[in-house]
Amino acid sequence: MVQSNIRLRIIRAVFGELSHRYKAASASLAVSSTDKDRTRKVCYGEDILAHLEPAVNPPSGLKKAQTSFKILFEETEFSLTKSEVIKREGLPVCTKDGRHAGNWEVAGYEGMFRGVNIRKYYYFLNNRFVFGEIRLGKESNGFNRDASDTGYQSIFRIAHLKLCESIVLRYQITIPGISDGFSITDPAGSTIVFCSDGQYTWVRFLQAGSSEVKKAIDTLFPGD
Repeated sequence: MVQSNIRLRIIRAVFGELSHRYKAASASLAVSSTDKDRTRKVCYGEDILAHLEPAVNPPSGLKKAQTSFKILFEETEFSLTKSEVIKREGLPVCTKDGRHAGNWEVAGYEGMFRGVNIRKYYYFLNNRFVFGEIRLGKESNGFNRDASDTGYQSIFRIAHLKLCESIVLRYQITIPGISDGFSITDPAGSTIVFCSDGQYTWVRFLQAGSSEVKKAIDTLFPGD
């Protein structure tokens, strides 16, 4: 993109802004930018509600704890706008949107944690960040994805425990056996739900104390 912009400036300097060559090059650059936005992949196939519901209705049997610390999605505070998050995190590698008691948008990012692939999803309700999700996957560099591969089972388990430990230490939680799954609530009502579905470890951060989020949850999950 940078090289294309430089080329466009050179064409304008040599042939002029009204030349056919400049207009053709400018149009080509605009199409290229649009195509890039259109080809950004969708974060996942299922509905957004399938990801929100486990944060609203955590699996039974999870250990519960209270923290006096304000819950953040890593270092990101709730209520930031989508543009503010993208300014901090960069352009997402995937997106998704939907209408459920408001406009929902998802911005997804990829990375590695302890040698294991990790996905981070930022959820925006009416352009405000209200829900964050971390998915720690069993795919890892150098290991087969077959469930019988003890190599990746080992590296995934270590990553799972380290991710759990980082949250427990940050929010000063002291409950035995917490690595099997837990939920944490802060004074403002925001929550963290940490659990595994056998394939992935999920950590979900919800601004449950927000009046706008409460209204959406009451509409989407009546009776909960």
